[in-house]
Amino acid sequence: MRILVLEDERGIAQQIEKALVVAAFSVDQRGRVEDAQMLMNSEMFDALIADRMLPDGDAIEIVSSLREEDNDLPILMPTAHDAIEDRIDGLEAGADDYLIKRFAMSGLVARMRALLRRPSSVFGKTEPVGSLSYNFKSRTSTVNAVVLPLPRHEVLVLEG
Repeated sequence: MRILVLEDERGIAQQIEKALVVAAFSVDQRGRVEDAQMLMNSEMFDALIADRMLPDGDAIEIVSSLREEDNDLPILMPTAHDAIEDRIDGLEAGADDYLIKRFAMSGLVARMRALLRRPSSVFGKTEPVGSLSYNFKSRTSTVNAVVLPLPRHEVLVLEG
């Protein structure tokens, strides 16, 4: 599963990336709205983690734009903006979940997994390719119904 992290605070971005990579997600990082939009126009992602306030704008712009295009990409917004109005703005714009900063990375990973379990996500589906099947939820592959253990990098290729 490939996740785009839009966060301008380098330390936080690195912590988020590390937690997600340990949980076996593939991560791309950007620190500006413009850079994230350009990447999303050329690449496919399974989820977006987007901080609200960035040097070149508010990530709500991306969220609103995705929802206007009927894109159901799961979106988690971690932010220092803790006023209820800010949370409502993020959720009304189309974010699926909102997380106040100074959070545990394990909580962020758990929320991301929960978002990816929703029906519109491929998480939990089994994809067959010939005699090979891959289950995104259990992260297991089978060939002719026999479990095939794969190294982590091959699992990431199947999920990419």
